[in-house]
Amino acid sequence: MSLNTETLNTILAPYIRSLTDGETAGNSVWEAINCFGTNWDIDAVDFPAMFAQATQQARAVMDTPALQPIGGMQALMMRPTEVELVRECFRWLFNDDDGDLKKRQGRVEMFADQVNGRFRRCLPRMAKFTQTAGSAALYLSLLEPEDNYFFVPAEAKAWAAYFGYDEDFGTGAAFSLTQYYAMCDDLLNELPKYDELTRLHTERLKNTMHGINDQLHLLVYDIMHSAYVNGYYPKGFSRTATAKERTKAVKQKPSAPTCACRSPKRSRNCRSCWQAPLPCPT
Repeated sequence: MSLNTETLNTILAPYIRSLTDGETAGNSVWEAINCFGTNWDIDAVDFPAMFAQATQQARAVMDTPALQPIGGMQALMMRPTEVELVRECFRWLFNDDDGDLKKRQGRVEMFADQVNGRFRRCLPRMAKFTQTAGSAALYLSLLEPEDNYFFVPAEAKAWAAYFGYDEDFGTGAAFSLTQYYAMCDDLLNELPKYDELTRLHTERLKNTMHGINDQLHLLVYDIMHSAYVNGYYPKGFSRTATAKERTKAVKQKPSAPTCACRSPKRSRNCRSCWQAPLPCPT
């Protein structure tokens, strides 16, 4: 699906301003990726210790009081007989799939099923340790952010509603990786049109992520995240909106500001209507 340029600019204009003002990503995902990528070693002699070190920042991203996939893994590996099973589950999860998202979807589901089978046997009363397809997909994003997208249900739902997607990405065990990634790819395909945005993002990666080549996948997530937490959406799409307000907002979504210089004869970017260096909407 091709995103409406004017609607997209209502999000990207304040986002680019924030980067121009020197703001950095205001969430812990970047730190979690850095930590995981630096410390992960599938063949580590002490696998539980390596896992604890690699995921120490990710716990803030993935674990909640209600659901603790990382805490669950650590609890399971306190039983020495389970360590090698966990290692092999991760080895299989991280197998290369040559970009086949259907295979990737199958792997995250199978990973969750295999590990949860051990939980039912070893820790049957600890439902908060349940692994889901969604949490397994987050492990993929930690290791290979250039090939995956971080998924936060509320943020994804707000983006989908604002841009008119009908898909339900599901949560937990019902998470649809293929549908969510397809929506993210739609935004990714628009980003090369915004030279200043991609330049600022690349510079930020040099300063905070050791210059990794994320193929703009982290930028996609950060735009969705920032739109949600920083209030770039109209009221009905914000994180504080009620269900009634969201329903009304979807039905009455306002049009983006009209660019005063929209004309076939204009070849230069608009500088008067947008407060960030965006291409004139066409």
